[in-house]
Amino acid sequence: MEKLAQEVSKPSLHLIAAQANAPETTSLGRLFDAASMFGICHVSSYEGEAPVRLQAASEGRQGQNRTDLVEVIDGHPNFVPLLLALSEYTDIQQAADFQETLAQVLAKEVIRASEKKTFRKFASQAAAV
Repeated sequence: MEKLAQEVSKPSLHLIAAQANAPETTSLGRLFDAASMFGICHVSSYEGEAPVRLQAASEGRQGQNRTDLVEVIDGHPNFVPLLLALSEYTDIQQAADFQETLAQVLAKEVIRASEKKTFRKFASQAAAV
């Protein structure tokens, strides 16, 4: 938490922890921006720079699955505990761990959603069109 406080202004830290002013989004871009903020890309000079640098930092690294730090509430993954844990890393291993965890969470949620009857009905109707 101390490293996070050093890299992010204190008001921002409180907003992140409280999830204030954090509207729901379907975009993963902001999540990649947040994961990149800790030691990989503090300031982006172009759109998409943070995810590109995050990907480059993870090249050749095996990520650890940290889904234990992602709580799913009503079908919505909460990545704040994962991001806070990543802020404590002292090297760029955070990039690989973030990507591995994200892939695992998304895979689980796709499987869970596909098991719902409404999803099957929607998929069947879409295939018929």
